Amino acid sequence: MRTYRRLILISAALALQACAGPKEITLRYAPDFPGVPAGTGHRISLAAVEDERADKGLGKKASFFGKAPISAPGQNVPLWVSSSIEAELREAGFGIEEGGALVLRTSLRDFRAGPSAEIRLKASLYRDGTRLFEKEYAEKEPVPVTGGTDATEAGLLAAMRRVNVRLVYDVIGRL
Repeated sequence: MRTYRRLILISAALALQACAGPKEITLRYAPDFPGVPAGTGHRISLAAVEDERADKGLGKKASFFGKAPISAPGQNVPLWVSSSIEAELREAGFGIEEGGALVLRTSLRDFRAGPSAEIRLKASLYRDGTRLFEKEYAEKEPVPVTGGTDATEAGLLAAMRRVNVRLVYDVIGRL
């Protein structure tokens, strides 16, 4: 009987620890372009990401005690998105320059975490002022309720990678 009680107490403590973990996340990104560097020889200019989100927060993470806000202290979400796009373009072989003939404009429509990490990004590619394409990208990655900050960070990374890979393939397809 004592062993059974101990097992219940240990299980409850582990569940509470997972649920009550810190809600501050760190935004990290490592490029993972899965193709051949097809952008080699092409130079592209990246406009700053416009932040069109109504709510500039990152959402709320469910826990045993309710929902707690998620924050990324000292981190600029649009800058993180821009840096991740730049990293994937470089990985695909593009040169990044200011004021080039090829310009990529992006606007962040949604970026949040909770039961899932969600990212919506609108992108437009221009060559010498003529729009080559405009498209909205949306990705969602499930985040386990008991996953803690690591799962939230991994979910945002996975969703951003999928957005970026689709975006880079679309840019390559328009060259």
